[in-house]
Amino acid sequence: MINSIVVTSPSVALIVIVSGMAAYVIARSKSIWLKALDLILVAGFAVPGGVFELLGSRWSRSPTTRPRR
Repeated sequence: MINSIVVTSPSVALIVIVSGMAAYVIARSKSIWLKALDLILVAGFAVPGGVFELLGSRWSRSPTTRPRR
């Protein structure tokens, strides 16, 4: 249990710090590419995962599920 805490705590802290810095750059940038990336990320948060299942997307099925015929 201690090993898990020792590995997980610094990992989460590093991810939070790096993600925050990246989000700041993406949000404040005037670059058209970063604005497009921002739009894609926000759209990804806005679309619920069930939409892909309704559309029958190949990404919605688990690897063990066989396609319906």
